[in-house]
Amino acid sequence: MSEEASVNGFVVHSYVYMTGRGADRRAVLALLGRLDDGRTFAAMRDPFRPSFFVRLNDLEVAREALGGCDAARSDRTTMDGAPVIALTFTSVGDLRTAAESLRRAGIRTYEADLNAAEPPLIDAQIHGSVRIDGPYMPGNHVDLVFVNPTLSTGEWEPTLRVLSIDIETDPRSGIILAVSLVSNANWGDRVNEVLFLRDEAVHSGRALSEEWIVEYANERSLLDALVRRIKEIDPDVITGWNVIDFDIMMIERRLQSHGLAFAIARSREPARFLASSRSGDGVRQNAAVSCHGRQVLDGLRLVRYGPENFTDRKLGSVAQAVLGETKTVEAETSAEKLATLIALYEGDPVAFCDYCRKDSDLVLRILDATGLLALTVKRCRLIGIPLSRAWTSIPAFEFLYIEAMHERGLVAPTLGVDRLPLGDAPGGAIIKPQPGLARNVLVFDFKSLYPSIMRTFGIDPLGYIDTEEGYPEGATPPPPDDEAVTAPNGARFRKDRSILPSLLDRFWESRDEAKRRKDEIASYVYKIIMNSFYGVLGSPGCRFAGNPLAGAITGFGQYILFWARQQFVDRELEVLYGDTDSLFVRASGELESEALFEFGEKLCSELNARLAQFISENFALESRLELEFEKVYARFYLPHVRHSGGVALSEVRGRAKGYAGSPLLRDGSRGPAEIKGMEAIRSDWTDAASTLQRTLL
Repeated sequence: MSEEASVNGFVVHSYVYMTGRGADRRAVLALLGRLDDGRTFAAMRDPFRPSFFVRLNDLEVAREALGGCDAARSDRTTMDGAPVIALTFTSVGDLRTAAESLRRAGIRTYEADLNAAEPPLIDAQIHGSVRIDGPYMPGNHVDLVFVNPTLSTGEWEPTLRVLSIDIETDPRSGIILAVSLVSNANWGDRVNEVLFLRDEAVHSGRALSEEWIVEYANERSLLDALVRRIKEIDPDVITGWNVIDFDIMMIERRLQSHGLAFAIARSREPARFLASSRSGDGVRQNAAVSCHGRQVLDGLRLVRYGPENFTDRKLGSVAQAVLGETKTVEAETSAEKLATLIALYEGDPVAFCDYCRKDSDLVLRILDATGLLALTVKRCRLIGIPLSRAWTSIPAFEFLYIEAMHERGLVAPTLGVDRLPLGDAPGGAIIKPQPGLARNVLVFDFKSLYPSIMRTFGIDPLGYIDTEEGYPEGATPPPPDDEAVTAPNGARFRKDRSILPSLLDRFWESRDEAKRRKDEIASYVYKIIMNSFYGVLGSPGCRFAGNPLAGAITGFGQYILFWARQQFVDRELEVLYGDTDSLFVRASGELESEALFEFGEKLCSELNARLAQFISENFALESRLELEFEKVYARFYLPHVRHSGGVALSEVRGRAKGYAGSPLLRDGSRGPAEIKGMEAIRSDWTDAASTLQRTLL
């Protein structure tokens, strides 16, 4: 007998599976995760009909191409205003087959390539956190099972159980010699143990008395215990260093060699390692792990997405930089390391197990100290994208954009359908650098230039006016010029029909609020999301991308930068260099430190007021562009182009993308030298070259 509940939870994983036999065979949507009281759950939509859309006037030809299909009415339209109808299927496999058949027949489809589990989450605006209302019953692989509950947006900031694993293998045979399991203490006791393969021929007569080491006589029994322990620990997230491409891959391979299932999921389905691949458009898909109800997040990959840069991403190097400690065994080469570990395994198994355990522990502590796992969960909650894809740019953008489209009664094209022309868009503007050494240089920077351009001028896939395609019957015709914005590249955009500006406005305001709260995690996530929008709109892997969009953004960027330079020139100031969103302006050498700062702030305020007036007068729009006065360099050096022998120094061009400066502080003191893009900070130059250049500077 089921009971009713109204609970908050977090969706760790969602997927669609098939159940039943014969005529009763049907698809079921499953959302698996954890509740705010620590129990695990599954919320099921049974039955579930995966679907995609075709244009209404293509329905009959689609039915003919498919030999019949089920259709459901829809009140949605395409981006160009054409009505659509939903084609529904009994399985995801049938949906994929139908989508491919229609593609070959030249029939346009919409949202046929979305993950089948995502549209319900998009429509309900569930961003990880979920409110579940309805009947429940005890489950087998989770604590509670809800069937056809009401699902809505949740507000719970999740607390997840995380397990870090590391394996050590015999390089000669590939056999797993040890597995460490270290967890946090969320929703259970902290785990800190090693499963160890005891070799009687090597370890005979030496019993290991440490409680945290559990010995096994053969690899099969060790692996069987590993599967059992993961289910007992019941993590929401499994992590480790290079855990997907090595540890999980090797565990699955060794389990298969013993005929054992990788049965660690919160369902009957075993976990699976998915090798890296390339899609039809050449986009590389990283290796991943399918594990119903859990996510495998690689610590090595997460470090790449964080705000901190490391000289290299070896576990020992990152641990030293973040925690001030490193691995228990370090070696110059892989061969030396392997030899050392084999010697430890045979001669000092406790030290060998401690090495394995320390690796798992370091990963967990790095993720905690850097906030990288918190960043990932925050990004998931802000966007709605699943944890495993939280740091992908294109899927994240598309999830947000399609959610906004559905709110407006619109459907998104399948990748490749209704495609805008692709190609290389112009890059950021470069104002010719004036090489040499300068005094009293003011640095100005446009705050988030490209997102600000999108907000100001309405650069948006939905607002783009494609006059070459024509307009279907019933579609909104192009507006007259005074109701549209024309970008420097000639692309035109409606002033009253866009999604990105409102999305960016929301993120902008949320970031400012996060800054006021001193919530650095949220502030960083908002910044990364906003800055990714431009790159996505120029990428062939994005269904909304197009050269007219990317070109409009960079075109306006160049336009604004050169406009700002002219404002400085009109004030008889020399612009030494400019790059994309930054300007370096020489001030009078007679000004003292406080006067320099006051002068820079006054200039910045005047230019922002003038820019707002300019945008209003020439485009009838409100400017969202903001120039910031960033700093003063007491001394500023722009290098000459290398390899210019035989040319008089006065004729040698300046080198872009590199400079050095000595920051002046308001009290007249100097900050440490700042070096950008020069050999001293490049990893492809030697330490000797770096030391020499720094000393010279």
